[in-house]
Amino acid sequence: MGRGAPQANSVLLHLPTFPTGLPAAEYGVLQNAVADGAKISTVNLLTFDYYFGTQQDMVADTEGAADGLFSQLQSLYPNDGGPAALAHDRDHRDARHRRLRSR
Repeated sequence: MGRGAPQANSVLLHLPTFPTGLPAAEYGVLQNAVADGAKISTVNLLTFDYYFGTQQDMVADTEGAADGLFSQLQSLYPNDGGPAALAHDRDHRDARHRRLRSR
């Protein structure tokens, strides 16, 4: 399998998010899965145009959602790193951010 590919008997979650990370209900789904011993391979954030009635920076909102999830995952996996999503590569993210901003 490729790097980061789900392993046998692992769970891939697709969860809607806020610009600050998972909302309480979605975080609860993740907490319950971890507490029940599920092997979480990936958490795919579903980011949206949040339409707060103001102009939004979707790149910044999406990055904020990823940073928030990263913190939430760290709290669930304080010792072993948890799912592949914890391989949070800020250098790669920052390079992508610069490319998106230059468009």
